[in-house]
Amino acid sequence: MSRTLESLYHGGKIQEGIVCTGRWYSGNGQKEDNKNYAGKHSPEFEYQGQRYARVVSYPKGEEDRYSDGTPYGKQGTIRWAKVEPISFVIKNWDEMPKSINPKGNGRAKYFDLRAEEAITSNIPFYPDEYDQNSTMWQNSSIRGFFNGIDVRNIQSNGNIEYGANRGGNFTGECNFLNEAFNLSREPMIEYTIPDSETEIPDDAFNGCITLKKLIMHSGIESIGKRAFDGLQFKYAYRSKTGELVFAQDLPRNENEYTDVVEIGKIAKSFDGFDYSILVQSDKLGKITEFSEILSKNKFSIPYVYGLALVQNGKTKSFTENSDFRFFKNELPKINDMLLDFPEEERLDFYKFASSLGCFSKEKLLDKKGKETEVPLAQKASSLLAIILKTDKMKLR
Repeated sequence: MSRTLESLYHGGKIQEGIVCTGRWYSGNGQKEDNKNYAGKHSPEFEYQGQRYARVVSYPKGEEDRYSDGTPYGKQGTIRWAKVEPISFVIKNWDEMPKSINPKGNGRAKYFDLRAEEAITSNIPFYPDEYDQNSTMWQNSSIRGFFNGIDVRNIQSNGNIEYGANRGGNFTGECNFLNEAFNLSREPMIEYTIPDSETEIPDDAFNGCITLKKLIMHSGIESIGKRAFDGLQFKYAYRSKTGELVFAQDLPRNENEYTDVVEIGKIAKSFDGFDYSILVQSDKLGKITEFSEILSKNKFSIPYVYGLALVQNGKTKSFTENSDFRFFKNELPKINDMLLDFPEEERLDFYKFASSLGCFSKEKLLDKKGKETEVPLAQKASSLLAIILKTDKMKLR
């Protein structure tokens, strides 16, 4: 089954047969180095009426296994886990209100539940794993979920006061009542990121082809890889109340939005485009201007390379001194070559090209040291092309 689902996942380019539900699962804790149970985030997909989570393993040891005995495998090994609902016996069923039990007497002020199968209750959500409170049973993410505590982004100790009769908010999105009684299978058309979330994880909405509008609060700090792959968002804009909105269409009333960005125009100029730039207002304007120049020249570069140019203030010299025709004619697959490098080496490539003179405004000197009419950037780019064509190119 894992092989079938992974082939349909198709490297993030979702194939017909599985549908992203827009839900993801968090593993043990919230810190980046504490991913053992299900990775930091594992997106959920529906396949033939069943739901599965795509889990990337991060083992700490060779003998690590999942709860069913399946080996973690090497770091990065993909497993698909079936999502199975937890069934409960409501012990005070006769005291439920009539909206839940038509024959109930309405005296209940809480749910007295017993799971039909045992539940592991010691997975902590406490953010500081190593102090004396970190293993307290009161800090179980499962217990918090049952008691109305939004466990997706816990900032403080759950503590012993969070009992069944002194719980949190059961009207919110992240609690078991919402899960238990929300049986709607309607496709997701519009979604608002909860205030508790500070990031949108990898593959979060990958394949949610019905999603037409996504609203993010100002606290979102990053957007994961392939988070919107397959979606048809055309615009990103700011609402008058400050939210960042991704949508297929702009509001009819122009007074309702500002800072409009046409996503397709930016993404077209950068291979491996990262949507995280859209939450960085300090760089968004510069990267937009840069993309327009690249687009006019019918040229694209790896996104991480373009971002390095922006961050180092080299976009103007790059666009003024680079011969795009030369690159396209001599190295039509330059992007593929650069994308073969790990990200940190692509940044090294930027530094290498810069030191070589590919973005220089100076003119080439002849043998007598006199300035010629040949731009140094053109000669440097020619040399760079030769280097890139070597079989064993090493930038480090």
